Amino acid sequence: MYQKRGFTLIELLVVVLIIGILSAVALPQYKRAVYKARYVQLITLADAVYRAQQVYYMANGSYAPRLDELDIDLPAGGTWNGNGLAVSYDKFNLSQLNEGHWVLYGHVANTPLSYYYYYSGRRECRTRPNNADGNGAICKSLGAVYSGTNSEYDLYLFK
Repeated sequence: MYQKRGFTLIELLVVVLIIGILSAVALPQYKRAVYKARYVQLITLADAVYRAQQVYYMANGSYAPRLDELDIDLPAGGTWNGNGLAVSYDKFNLSQLNEGHWVLYGHVANTPLSYYYYYSGRRECRTRPNNADGNGAICKSLGAVYSGTNSEYDLYLFK
């Protein structure tokens, strides 16, 4: 009597097709979740720096010229760059800029996402326009509201 061993070609093709469909749906969702987690880490660090700068301002009458002068804890793996104005981290970077106004600028590694936190209190989420990864959805999911676009980025404002 003939005994069936293994799977038919059709059964294997159906399994491969199902795996392909699942990965096509799951991979973009996974990437978006990773980007969002990194962005939340960036926002958390920027908020800590902002609060520390406000304390420094109240004590000294000006903002700290170097971020490494502030009393904040860096995330594991984070290091100050040579001039103390930026935090280098494998998942994101955070820099302090003074271009007529003090602002923290953060960029999530390997993404088009960036974060601006002005010491006046304004917070922005920026991403490239027409981004295939849908990073505008990340900005929206964190509470930012679409404010406009230009040739360089879509702007979302936090309230």
